Amino acid sequence: MSDETILRRHTIVCFGTSITQGTPHVPAEDTYPAVLERRLNRRLRREQAAVTVINSGVSGENTVEGLARIEADVIAHRPDLVVIEFACNDVRYEPHKRVELDAFRANLTEMIERIGEVCSGQVLCTPTPIIDALHRYSQEVDFYRPWGGCNNALLEYDEVIREVASGTGLPLCDLQQAFRDRAVR
Repeated sequence: MSDETILRRHTIVCFGTSITQGTPHVPAEDTYPAVLERRLNRRLRREQAAVTVINSGVSGENTVEGLARIEADVIAHRPDLVVIEFACNDVRYEPHKRVELDAFRANLTEMIERIGEVCSGQVLCTPTPIIDALHRYSQEVDFYRPWGGCNNALLEYDEVIREVASGTGLPLCDLQQAFRDRAVR
């Protein structure tokens, strides 16, 4: 193994919403980016490589707001891999937050293209399910009634994420489906 390999530090940026950031209920050391960094470094110890995982999640953000900070919070890090997780705030009922499906698709595609200029490794994620009975948006407004709850409205965004992943050939981490499968088991 060469000295260059031994000294190589890989950078992963996890770019998304409160699911990525971990707020308000997850301590910083237990967020998925922190756990990912610990597990990868434990595994890679034998190879003497190191991984830094940067948590670029911001609670409450939609894809419009994510695009506004993509340069500073993602591209500036010159990552080797970016994990992209958005949608749960694009589905929000407030007019200043809601991003319609076509605009969501365009924003997600622009994120992929801009990140692709500096990083070929990208993974798209669907957000985790929303438990309507515990989710204040589902309880406080009638907006989600036509879908039968906020999570069912989110399923339309999840489908866009799946389509974009398929169309771009990017790997998909389908958290919505994984959580549902786990709940059924």
